[in-house]
Amino acid sequence: MTGTPSSAISLSIPATTGEGTAGSTAASFQMIPSLTDFSIEKTDPKLPCVVMPLSRNRHFFGRRAVIDTLRKAFFPKVESTHFGEPVLDLKTFALCGPGGMGKTQIAVEFLYRHKADFDAIFWVNADEPSKLAQNFKHIAITLGLIAEDSMEASDLILTRDLVLGWLSKPLKSYRQLEKTVEEASWLLVFDNADDLSYLSDFWPSDSTGCVLITSRDPLARSSTYSPGGGMNLAPFNIEEATEFLLHMTGRSTESKEIQSGGAVAETLGGLPLAITQMAGLIQRRDLSFHEFLDLYRVEDERVKLLNLQLDNRQTRLGYDHTIASVWALDTLKEGGILLEILSLLDPDAIPEYILVNNEGTRNLVEYPQTSSSYQDARSELHKASLIARERDTETIVIHRLIQDTARARMSDGRFNKLYSFLFGLVSSVWPYEDFGFGNELYRWAKCDELYPHVLRLQKLYPRFRPPTELVSLHLEAPKLLLDAAWFRIMRGDDYLEAIPFLDMGEALCASLSSGRERDENSNEELHYQLKNLSRMFHHHRGVIGLHINTPKDSLSQFQIFTDMLISQFGDTHEGGTDQSLGVAWNELGNAFLQNGMWDQAEEAFMKSINALKGLEGATKISISMPLINLAFNHWLQGRLDEAAADFEEALEDREIEYGIDDKTSFV
Repeated sequence: MTGTPSSAISLSIPATTGEGTAGSTAASFQMIPSLTDFSIEKTDPKLPCVVMPLSRNRHFFGRRAVIDTLRKAFFPKVESTHFGEPVLDLKTFALCGPGGMGKTQIAVEFLYRHKADFDAIFWVNADEPSKLAQNFKHIAITLGLIAEDSMEASDLILTRDLVLGWLSKPLKSYRQLEKTVEEASWLLVFDNADDLSYLSDFWPSDSTGCVLITSRDPLARSSTYSPGGGMNLAPFNIEEATEFLLHMTGRSTESKEIQSGGAVAETLGGLPLAITQMAGLIQRRDLSFHEFLDLYRVEDERVKLLNLQLDNRQTRLGYDHTIASVWALDTLKEGGILLEILSLLDPDAIPEYILVNNEGTRNLVEYPQTSSSYQDARSELHKASLIARERDTETIVIHRLIQDTARARMSDGRFNKLYSFLFGLVSSVWPYEDFGFGNELYRWAKCDELYPHVLRLQKLYPRFRPPTELVSLHLEAPKLLLDAAWFRIMRGDDYLEAIPFLDMGEALCASLSSGRERDENSNEELHYQLKNLSRMFHHHRGVIGLHINTPKDSLSQFQIFTDMLISQFGDTHEGGTDQSLGVAWNELGNAFLQNGMWDQAEEAFMKSINALKGLEGATKISISMPLINLAFNHWLQGRLDEAAADFEEALEDREIEYGIDDKTSFV
């Protein structure tokens, strides 16, 4: 099998044109006719010819489907024109993805597996124009198109055009012994072509060979650069990553390590470079997988691991970066701040409405303030394959190790600043609900979408130093944590998951309160908001106690909540629409009820009813909640007639308001 099978074609020597020399300059163009003028005696190209600077990686693992895709792209079934002649077009394919995904290694492996299927293979480093020019010079010399010691060999434009000319008409021999000549099959690899504009002067136009591109820029897959298509490389899945890790560490037969290897693979996100690097570390330090995970979870140690430098042997295999350096984050411009923000969010589906057209962006001047500037920043990250974007859902996806690396580069001061800013961003789009008996189901879909990002912020809290300065932005974190906790409580699927949010929120409020005591000029309105937030943490803990049946906890929390409310506003409300006091007495009544304190419960429910009746615009429906709870209190004491009367009153009120057998939510 050959890449483009050697074929016999009729020679028809056209007038000299620019075919095969796109990008050639006038100064060197006159040299090309010598390649197509077969009356001139020339040295035949040196075939087979392999220009390949990288060794084969004996640890290459997996990627069978990718290799098969490349094989089908470069060795397709022979198609024919309607005249019966084979179609011999340039075959192209682009492997795209972020650094460390294994693009280069896949290209190397494909090349070595199919070396015998091509007459010529050329590997070109395409990350700099100067490298492209030097590599093409080396190809011209190795292929025998020009003598290494000739004066012309120093002309990089000439050597480039000689190579492009041969690629356009890759003759195996210039001898005209017959009226037909045989063409050579060839494969040209543009490795690390992250700036695709560099390729324009080196592109083999009107050729019949094969071009493989590796690039971080997803645009390489477009018809402009790769008409044959391409693919975005995905990380290894957990099963593949675990198998690779066990293979690299030589622990495939150790049952204990097999069980824990999946946790390491998941932590490293299936990134081949990361697994390779960390496998080397694990072996050198003789760590168990559990010991490695303990090490990686420590922030300072993780920074060191991400900057670990490999030895020279692995560098020769193409792994010439640390995990931290492979993404070239130092070179980012507009996208730098956006990447930092993305590193603090859940990586799997980041809604773009958090990031753009959000009032919270004004809290950080360096962050993109307009749609246009945001798109510029996003484009820079997308071009480098640091993020992926789902246009249909308008969400961003980012690899976890890229996030780890971006955070590892932040100073503690920088982290604190961006952490507070991001709480403001998420808080600005969170669908808050007013405090009361209601549970607004309409907001659940958006809460579900945003909740993973609040959870991620909570997980990153150990690095954060709580601020003491009482400013509006610093209240956004406890405010958001409080409502996210309430959302979890109302969902009812895991009440205990709300507790870390409450712990963190209370700690932040305590820090702000301590700072306010030292600042006599602090804003009274902000202090008022802080007191309201601090009080609500006790309410939510009390509700959790009711649901998980911890009577003493619920009673203690609701007593604190009610006492704080009364001390701030008094024990009666007349007018207004604030349900807080009515809710407080009702919840305290529930706590008394849960503890079998019937008389105190009845008193609390009656105070709730009276407080709610006194509100502006109150109706009988307004007192439904404490009235029904009062009925339960009577029922549990055996006061069945009173309980029945209470239930009937509440039911009659609902039927008058909503009709018989209504489906209106009770809360």
